[in-house]
Amino acid sequence: MLRIRMVTLIACKLQTLNVYWQTGGWRSLAFRIAAIIRRRCQSSSFHAQVGAVSPPADVRSCTDSLAVLGRTIVYTAVIGDYDALLPFEFDDIEAICFTDRPEAVPAGWLAVNVSGEMGVRQARQIKVLSHNHVSDAKWSIWMDGNLQLKVHPHEIVRRLAARRAELGSFLHPERQCSFAEAKVVQHLALDDRRLVEQQVEHYEKEGFPSGFGLLETAIVARRNSSKVRELNELWWQEICLGSHRDQLSIMYALWKTKLPFCTLPGSRDCSRLCRLYSHRSGQTSGNAAVKLNL
Repeated sequence: MLRIRMVTLIACKLQTLNVYWQTGGWRSLAFRIAAIIRRRCQSSSFHAQVGAVSPPADVRSCTDSLAVLGRTIVYTAVIGDYDALLPFEFDDIEAICFTDRPEAVPAGWLAVNVSGEMGVRQARQIKVLSHNHVSDAKWSIWMDGNLQLKVHPHEIVRRLAARRAELGSFLHPERQCSFAEAKVVQHLALDDRRLVEQQVEHYEKEGFPSGFGLLETAIVARRNSSKVRELNELWWQEICLGSHRDQLSIMYALWKTKLPFCTLPGSRDCSRLCRLYSHRSGQTSGNAAVKLNL
């Protein structure tokens, strides 16, 4: 088993080098209420286990000075025609779209051409390995291609800085841990069942606790630090060795690296931070929450 994992990891690293080279409604309200209740119930253990510092009373007391916040880059990846990217509306922030269709990138985004040969896997690698793709920023904010920010990116950065967190993302509105996520992935046949079973067995042997929490990674804000780079590499390694579903492995990586993190308000389908649009269509999808973040 160890030999198989090592061979797979080596193949993953080679693949990574290759890519670097080429490169409302009632339901939403119910999800919001459920997320608030779950967040209150989990707050004592969910954050304490990773060492996140309790936030001050006023998040906005954190200075807005760019000299303190540092350079922030928002980025996404749109491979093929799966998403119809929306314009980026904040002129003072760099926004980068990695894509194989640069001609389709709307206003406000800087298009960076990639081959697109690896499809969704390539987009996921760009998402996970932020330190390799937007390395010259102090803060990066990944957002899925079917989201549009409603608030200035610095508001998200201030939230992390005020909490001394290295990473911030939505709390999953339905499931409470990676093991529950694994069951849904298997039930919906979103990945190879045996592969997911092996990943779960590995986490259990490592002592990774159930009920540790689950993030919904439609938005992932990160500081560009050595600890975040360590997290990213482990996260990507788990994706290469196990399921390609990145939500399944991020909590294990956070637990293993003890990276301080915080949650963002709401969820991808119901948050003051962003709007959710249907894939491909570019139409608002406030009622289109699904059982799993695809």
